[in-house]
Amino acid sequence: MGRLILRGGRIVTGDEDISHGYVVVKDEKISAVYSGSPSSEADEMINLTPGSIVIPGMIDTHLHGSDGFDVMDGTIAAVRSIARSLPKEGTTSFLPTTLTGSTESLVQALHASANVCEAPENGEAEALGIHLEGPFIEPLKRGAQPESAIQKPDVELYQRLSDASKQWIKIMTLAPELDKDQQLLKALNHAGVTVSAGHTNANYREMASLLSTYVHQVTHMYNAMSGLEHRTPGAAAAVLAHGKAAMEIIPDGVHVHSDMLHFTWKLAGADRLIAVTDAIRLKGVNQTFGELGGQPVTLDGGGCYLSDGTLAGSVLTMDRALNNLLAFTGCSLLEAVKMTAVNPAVAAKATNRKGTITPGKDADIVVLTQDLEVAATFVRGELVYEKTPLK
Repeated sequence: MGRLILRGGRIVTGDEDISHGYVVVKDEKISAVYSGSPSSEADEMINLTPGSIVIPGMIDTHLHGSDGFDVMDGTIAAVRSIARSLPKEGTTSFLPTTLTGSTESLVQALHASANVCEAPENGEAEALGIHLEGPFIEPLKRGAQPESAIQKPDVELYQRLSDASKQWIKIMTLAPELDKDQQLLKALNHAGVTVSAGHTNANYREMASLLSTYVHQVTHMYNAMSGLEHRTPGAAAAVLAHGKAAMEIIPDGVHVHSDMLHFTWKLAGADRLIAVTDAIRLKGVNQTFGELGGQPVTLDGGGCYLSDGTLAGSVLTMDRALNNLLAFTGCSLLEAVKMTAVNPAVAAKATNRKGTITPGKDADIVVLTQDLEVAATFVRGELVYEKTPLK
């Protein structure tokens, strides 16, 4: 790959906001970022449309499916189809995310996802690892997770699942209060897997204690967890009070009211929030009915629901998440980039390669129009999506 220069746009690197500059890409990596105009030519020079904005590729660390496919389909083809569907929304990396299921189905899904993680292909978002959601969750807070497949924390079962994933598990969502002897929590910490509290009914004091020891993140904040009740404060209250724990947030206006998202941003700041989609196979397809974990799902008014009205994932895209963060919170674009790229890279343990437009990192770049629509997406320096020709 030769030397490529993207010039003429505003560049929001994740660390700073450059009003007018250019990005130099060489051999799949970002070579340099400058303000002003380039003084030298390149093998390929792309002059961006006036008003264009360059941001880091977005990272979705909680994604079940897209375009008719689900991670729990358990095939390499399904995971790759999901990966190929993502660049058009500005997503350049993701964590395939499982659902509570039988041990056999989880082993199959983890093995398929691991194979995709090991061998990224051109034209697709890169799978950086796996998010294992369940099966060690609280039945009372199961949300759309199939109740029949929920299990108690079990170190041996986790080890079997880890082996199936070829140690690609980066995040595990579980109800940490159920691990009474904390042997699983210790094993996860020892393995370098981020423990994300989710589908949890922990009370305030239980969660506060866990946040000071083994838990460093929470899954889809406010959803499927004990909450902010003033007489019975739960996990959500403890997380807000903690001051450091990262929080997944689904900014679709359905899982969390826009005013509540604004409140959370004001209280916790952009540095603690990780925008995720929690999307299911209905995303990207022109259908109203689908399934999740073998359960019928209906898309209605922007939300996905089981037959009993339980929320069941979303059809949110990361570009819409970015726009919603700006609209709901009033944050700056630099802060929105932190929530869609910088912080997710931390969660995925990929800050050495992803998350910012910084020399030495992968050239995962999104070009936005002045209306914040995705105009083009580069993955490791390769142009994998363009709404209209850049050249």
